[in-house]
Amino acid sequence: MSQPPPPPNQPPSGGFGGPQDPSYGYPQTPPPGQPTGPNPYAGGQGPYGQQPTAPMQQAPGGQQPGNNNKKILMVCAAVVAVAVIAVGTVFVVTKDDGEPEAGKPGQSEPKGGDPDAKQDEPPSTVPKQDSDAEIAWEAPVPKGFEGELSKQAHGVLFSGGSIVKYEPDGLVAYNIKTGKPDWKEKFIRGESCSMASTSSGGKTLVQWGAKCEKVMGFDITKGKKLWEKDLPSRETSDLPNADYAHLAVSGDLAGMSWTGGRVGYRLSDGKELWSSTEAGCSDQGYAGGENFIVLHQCLLGTDGKLRKFDQKGEKTAEWKVPKGVEVKRVFSTSPLVVGLSPQGLSSKLNNIAVLDEETLKLKKRIKIDPERYRITCQPSHALDSCLNAVVDKDSGMIMLETETYDGKERTTNAVSGFNLETGKMVWTAEPSVEGRTNPVGMHDGKLLTLEQGNYDGGGGVTSLDPKKGGTPKQILEFSADEREKARDTYSNALYWADNTLFLVNTRLPSRIDDRTTWLVAIR
Repeated sequence: MSQPPPPPNQPPSGGFGGPQDPSYGYPQTPPPGQPTGPNPYAGGQGPYGQQPTAPMQQAPGGQQPGNNNKKILMVCAAVVAVAVIAVGTVFVVTKDDGEPEAGKPGQSEPKGGDPDAKQDEPPSTVPKQDSDAEIAWEAPVPKGFEGELSKQAHGVLFSGGSIVKYEPDGLVAYNIKTGKPDWKEKFIRGESCSMASTSSGGKTLVQWGAKCEKVMGFDITKGKKLWEKDLPSRETSDLPNADYAHLAVSGDLAGMSWTGGRVGYRLSDGKELWSSTEAGCSDQGYAGGENFIVLHQCLLGTDGKLRKFDQKGEKTAEWKVPKGVEVKRVFSTSPLVVGLSPQGLSSKLNNIAVLDEETLKLKKRIKIDPERYRITCQPSHALDSCLNAVVDKDSGMIMLETETYDGKERTTNAVSGFNLETGKMVWTAEPSVEGRTNPVGMHDGKLLTLEQGNYDGGGGVTSLDPKKGGTPKQILEFSADEREKARDTYSNALYWADNTLFLVNTRLPSRIDDRTTWLVAIR
C-alpha cells in the first residue's frame, strides 16, 4: 500500500497554521450569508463516545446539486504530518500548573470517566462477511420548508431501534428497520436551535422556540417532553440572544452556553444548577459524554481554562490553557482529547492535547501540520460533535482523515492512526480503490470507513484495525445506485447502527424537489 507523500514544508517548531474556523472567543457571531455547507475545518466526540459520523461534500456557495454531483463527491481532505515534540516547546508550562515537564509524559490515566455519566450506545453490530449494499429506505425532505437560503438541520441521536432526527418542525424517531416513524413530537425550531450530541438514560437537552429562546429535557425513548424552561436573559432584553449554542449532556447533568449566557440543569427534572448572562470571562462551551467538560475563557479566547464538573455541577479539576493557546475542539471526554490552536478568530488547529480525565493534567501533546488534515464538526461552531476525528479508548488511538493527493490514476486520500500515549503516527491506510475515504466511527472493535469509489466503480463500507491499519476489509459493497444516492443527498453526515449506514442531510437546501433526500439507510 503506497503512502501519502510527505508534506513539502513542515512548519517550524511551535509554528501555527493560517485561517480556519472561528474560535471560541466571546462573542462569536458569524457574519450573514454563511456558506450552505458545514465548515470544512471544524473538529470530537459524538453521541456515543466515538460518534459514527463523517461529513461528505456539499455544493459550494449555495449551488444546488445537479450535473456537478460527481465533482461534488470528490472533496478535499488532508495528509497528516505529525511530529511529536517535547511538551513545553511552545506551551508555557510550570510544575504548579500540574503539567508534565518537557519530554516527560504525565501519569497514567485512570480508566472509566464519571461513573454516574454513562452515555447511551446505539446497536453496534457489523456484518460478519461482505455483502452487496441496498438502499433499505429513505425519508424525503418534508415540503413547506423552502426558503431563500439553506438552513441548518443538524441533530441526530439513536435510541433503541430508532434514529432520532431534529427536523425543522420538531423531533422524529425513524425505525431503523423499516424507516417508518416510531414517534413524532412537533414544536417550533428556530434557525439556529441546537440539540445535545449525547443522551443518557434516553434523555437529552433540546433548544427550541422561534428565537431559540427555550430549552427542554426530552425523553427520546418515549418521544415525550420532560420539562421546559425559558432561557435566562439580560435585564435589558425580553428574549435571550441564544444563537450558536453549545448543548451537552453527561449523566443527569445538562448544560448550555451561547453568545449571551450559560445555564446548567439537572436533566431529570429541570432543576437549575447555575445561570449567568454576564459578559466577559465565562463558560464558552460544554462537551458531554462520559465526562462533563467546560471551556471557560475571556474575550477573544484569552485566559482559557478547561474544567471538569461533577453531577452536581461543581468543578472537580481544572487545566490552565497555556498563554497564547486556545482550546478549539473536544474530540473525546473519555479519554480526554482536545484540539488546540493559537489564539485568534482565524487560526487553525495545530496541536492535539491528551489530558488525564480525572486531574486534567497534560499527558501528551501531538503537533500536527494544520494544512495537512481535515476535521469537521456538526454544527461547525460546536465545541464537540466533531465527526471524522475518531478516538478509540480501547486501543488508545485517534484516527484522522487526510487531505487529498494525487494517486496513480486519480485523486485519493487516506486515514491515519496516532497513538495517544506516544503521540506517534502508527499507520496510514488508503482506500481499496483510488478515491475519497472517510472515517465513520468505531464499531465491534473496528474502525469503519466509507469509501466513496470513483467514476469507474467501487465504494462501500470497509473496516480497519485501529492499532495496525492494514488493508481495508470490505463490509458493504456499493452499486451505482448507492453511489448516486450519496451524491443526491447533497450534504450529509455518516452514521452506523445495527448493520446500517445512514446518510443524513445536515442542511435544508433552499430548493426542494423529488430527489432531495432527508435521510437514507443503506444495508
